[in-house]
Parts: sequence; structure tokens; C-alpha cells
Amino acid sequence: MAWQFEVIDSVSEAGGSVNEDRAAASGRAAWILDGATGVSPQRLFPGPSDPAWFAATADCLLGRLSADGDGMTLLQGLVAKLHEACTAAALAPLAETAIELPSASLLAAQIVGDEIALLMLGDCKLLLRRRDGTVEAFDQSSVAPFDARLVEALRAMRAGGAVGLSELAPRLTPLIRENRLWKNRPGGYGVLTADAACLAFAETARRPAPDATHLLLATDGFYRLVDTYHMLTAGELVQAALERGLAPLRAELRRLEESDPECVAFPRLKARDDATAMLVGVV
Repeated sequence: MAWQFEVIDSVSEAGGSVNEDRAAASGRAAWILDGATGVSPQRLFPGPSDPAWFAATADCLLGRLSADGDGMTLLQGLVAKLHEACTAAALAPLAETAIELPSASLLAAQIVGDEIALLMLGDCKLLLRRRDGTVEAFDQSSVAPFDARLVEALRAMRAGGAVGLSELAPRLTPLIRENRLWKNRPGGYGVLTADAACLAFAETARRPAPDATHLLLATDGFYRLVDTYHMLTAGELVQAALERGLAPLRAELRRLEESDPECVAFPRLKARDDATAMLVGVV
């Protein structure tokens, strides 16, 4: 049997003025991207923001490359093409090692024979629902400890008397930049870049396609329903997506964010984050 992915539902909404997420599927492949917030003091690429340009470029390239290979072959081709695209589109000469260069979290799924091949770089999430109703979560990443450091720093600043996010954000910037020094470095975290160094940090997995009924791909902004607000478990999130659709879940997420605008009850680095999810059937 020739297995395929069929998009059942999808949502994608900016947390601020620019949506730096992307999600797409093309028959035998599905992927989701989350551009990392830029730290460059000047714009490096065209478009609404550097992360938005990078995520959109990677998305376009994945649409062309996804039929040509799987797993590391796909990633190698993507990184090479991203390097070419970055060089061609740069608004000024780029320093190869600059922490300001854009990056994105990537999670891709491909049908390879009778298997679903997964490729993960960064902190996007994938939930795989099996025919017996159980859900396997691919929702852990090497980014998490670095994000946790930022949240702990935020808590400490609050304990010291700082309250408003507008006051806290500039004080967190040096730590954010320090974290970026660890991307795609030993002891650090993996994330998609236009540099071949990211290849060594990619995580892969394979699962039998006949055992799976659905995949839910989500950026970390949408997955806050599970790991920040603890409103749902991973399995309950998939069930809710099937029964209610993704739009009501996005609305509930925004309600929770708006009820805690200063991130006091639920400490987080952005009051509102880009939120993207795509529910895919395995048919």
C-alpha cells in the first residue's frame, strides 16, 4: 500500500506583528518550521523579519526537496540550498560564525516505504497517534535547558523587584545572546541553520506507517497548551484536535495568554508567541 499524508486541519497565527512559523505537507512529506527570534541589531535579509524570511525560504526549499530524499539526505540538501539562498539574498556581507544569523526549529515527517521517517532539529513538536489510540510524543529537545535558564533568570529578576515585561526584556537580552553561542555546538543545542554544523545535531526516528492514524505537528507556541499551561496532555491535545478542530484550541491558547499578560502566573519569555499546528492523517 502506498501511504500518504492528508492534511485534515491547520492553524497558524502570529503572536506579534509578524508570523515566523511555517507548516506544509505534500503527499508523502509534512513539515513545520519556527523561525528563532532575531538578535541582530540590523536587518540581514529582506521580508518582514529575518526569521520570517529564513523560515519561508526553508519552507519553499522543502517543498522542492522533499521528494528527492529522506532523513539526512534531505537535511543535507536543505542546508546546502539555504546557504546558497542566504548568500544570494543577504543585504550585507555575512559573517559565517555570527550568532545573529537566522535559524529555525524544524520537524519533518516523510513516508519511506512502509515507515514514517522523522527528522527533528530544535523544539517543534510531533504527536503520533496509533491505531490503538495511544499517542507517542516527540516533544523533548536540547533547546529546553537553555529556555529554562531564561525562565529562571526571569523569576530571579521578579524576585528582585522587576515586574513588567518591558522592564525585564532588555535585561534578558545578554543571556539570550549567550544562549545563541551554543547553537550547533558540542554541549549546546541543535537548530536548523545554513551551516553544515547543524547536521550533527539532527535527531531521527522511524515508526511503522500501518500503525499510525494521525500526526499532529506543532510549534512550541501552540504546544504551550501542554507544557506551559498544562491544560491538556499530549494525548488529549490530539483527541481535542480531532473532535473540536485546531481553531478552538488556538482560541483557548490566546485566552490563557491574555489572562496572564505579564507572564506572572505562567512564566514564559513572550506573552504571546506565534502558534502553528497541523493535523495530518496517515492514509
